[in-house]
Amino acid sequence: MHIIIYRKSDGQSLLQETASSFFTQETYDSTHNIEHVVKTHGGVKEDYSEIRLVDETIIQKTVTHEFTIVNGEIVFGAEKVIEAPPKEPTPDERIKALEEERLGLQLALAESIEKQEIDKINNQLALAELVETLTMKGVL
Repeated sequence: MHIIIYRKSDGQSLLQETASSFFTQETYDSTHNIEHVVKTHGGVKEDYSEIRLVDETIIQKTVTHEFTIVNGEIVFGAEKVIEAPPKEPTPDERIKALEEERLGLQLALAESIEKQEIDKINNQLALAELVETLTMKGVL
């Protein structure tokens, strides 16, 4: 059994749940589902209603098609566009990506070393100027 909780005003499905086969339509209590929808979407219990489905074809169609609920009946629309999961890269693609990453890291390292060398030279020049200034003033 499949339960759909929907907003009466616009027929929008807000919660879908498949109940255990242990329950029958008569014994399943969906009060907690409606209370959850009220907490999540606001309003009062009377703003929402439920549909119970047992036909597997219709249940599957709720997954594959857009739908709304009008006057307590499901109205199916267009088929949903289901995107294919992203494909795993091939070993060659992985190797190429890793090589590109390695080259980028090597370039960043070379730039960092170059900057350190420039900073080192500037520090040595500043120190030489300081020594020269102190020497000329007779401090050293």
